[in-house]
Amino acid sequence: MANVGNLFVNFSGNTKGLTKSLSSAKSQIDKFDKEIGRKKGGSLGRAKGRFTSAMNERRRFDSKVGVSNALGFPMDEGHVIKNRARLGKNEKGARQAYRQAQREQTISGMRKSVAAAVGVFGLTVAGIGLLTRKAMQQTSDAVSNAKKFEFMGPDGPAIIAERIKMITDAMAYAQTPEGNAAQLKLAKAETAAQDTSYKSGSATVWQNFKSEMTTLASLLDKGFMYAFNNFHATQRASLGNPKDVMMHLDKQRNTNRPTGGY
Repeated sequence: MANVGNLFVNFSGNTKGLTKSLSSAKSQIDKFDKEIGRKKGGSLGRAKGRFTSAMNERRRFDSKVGVSNALGFPMDEGHVIKNRARLGKNEKGARQAYRQAQREQTISGMRKSVAAAVGVFGLTVAGIGLLTRKAMQQTSDAVSNAKKFEFMGPDGPAIIAERIKMITDAMAYAQTPEGNAAQLKLAKAETAAQDTSYKSGSATVWQNFKSEMTTLASLLDKGFMYAFNNFHATQRASLGNPKDVMMHLDKQRNTNRPTGGY
């Protein structure tokens, strides 16, 4: 039977995990603020310094040329053109490097902010990547499902006309000497690649690899289910009779134990 002590232990364990995640997120946010807020140092500060130096050097030269002309002692035109080209090139390169550093700093900051924010929920960067790919796949699936019925809307006739045009254009291209020759070249390349795979043994290696991966996936599936069932039995340990829990664990080990060398 459940009691107040067991419930308190369970609640305490859950809150400890949340507190740890919040502390980790706060540390990442503080570190991010320090890196973004600092005025000097780092790649961004160095890039800004080089750009400012190059810009000031070009301005000093232009000022020097202007003063010389005003005093009636103009500099050699070839010398002026050559130096302006050199200084302009240096300034342009420094400006591009500075902008690149700004972009990198912004992207890095965004990544750290996201990592810190999702840390509150106990999610890792890899987990976020998995969720993002899943969301993108769901969006793609939704678009594909809607595309099956694209002819049913008010613009259905126009869509049908475009689809037919795509087919006729493909047929026309395939019948041209250039298109047909390109298809022949591609077919020969694919035939040669297949022949090479067979003769080199890479096709056999690849099939064996896929077979091993399938077996491994099956073993992992069994292992996950074994761990999952044991987890549920452990969770019930604080709310049930210890003898019943041990009997349940023994039963799970006997029925869900992975085979095949796991």
